[in-house]
Amino acid sequence: MRFAPVRDDEVATAKTFEPYVDARTKVISLSHVTFHAGQVHDLTSIGTLCKERGIYLIVDAMQSVGVIPLDVKALNISVLAAGTHKGLLVPQGLGVLYIADGLDELQPAYLAMSSMANPPSDYVARPDDMAVRKDALRFEFGNVNLPDVHALSAAIRLIQSISVAAIQRHVQSLGDLLLEHLDTLGVSVVGPRARSGRNHIYTLALPVEKWAAFFEHKGVRVSPERGGIRVSLAMFNTVGDIERLVDVIRAGLQADSVALSR
Repeated sequence: MRFAPVRDDEVATAKTFEPYVDARTKVISLSHVTFHAGQVHDLTSIGTLCKERGIYLIVDAMQSVGVIPLDVKALNISVLAAGTHKGLLVPQGLGVLYIADGLDELQPAYLAMSSMANPPSDYVARPDDMAVRKDALRFEFGNVNLPDVHALSAAIRLIQSISVAAIQRHVQSLGDLLLEHLDTLGVSVVGPRARSGRNHIYTLALPVEKWAAFFEHKGVRVSPERGGIRVSLAMFNTVGDIERLVDVIRAGLQADSVALSR
């Protein structure tokens, strides 16, 4: 296994991985959007590299599915996995897995009724017929979280009624507004600023130890990350939310200024 280093303000492209690829390389794996800095990596060029070299592309879409349009076939994605409790609006406890057609080389480590090609009607496995399904269900090996499945169905209908592209435009516009205000306040972000490299996750370069408690005291839900305070925007956020967040940050900076002057 080789690790390709990527800075928090950098977007990974095919050129990021090319120096680490040789004749023995089987897989390139990465997150589409990082959870800690929010950069959106260039799956188009990376997918092209994988196709040219006969390499599988495995994508963690936890932070992007439901918020950024994704065409697994156009991007040459071999495997895509994501939980449903972010952009798909479902409580924790359910995940989705895509496996490209024809990727028969990848086989499950465990077998269950739902993963078998010919599940026995009496639920008793027979050694003469242990063939697995050809589709992604060959990796299903437990009971399904049925309440979340029903919630996911409703969430998908809601998202489709709006469209993922419209959701992306909405959160990017909110991000534009947030960055504009942060510039006025003199607060920088850890990740990329260009629209092509960001989408809906912004990590503010503010000291975690002090600011996490301050936001909690003010009733603002954020996430402490290694580079600062993470703000994640979603389809239900509004301009008013951004204005309130900025007011809280301004109050914190003013409190700092008063404390220092003393």
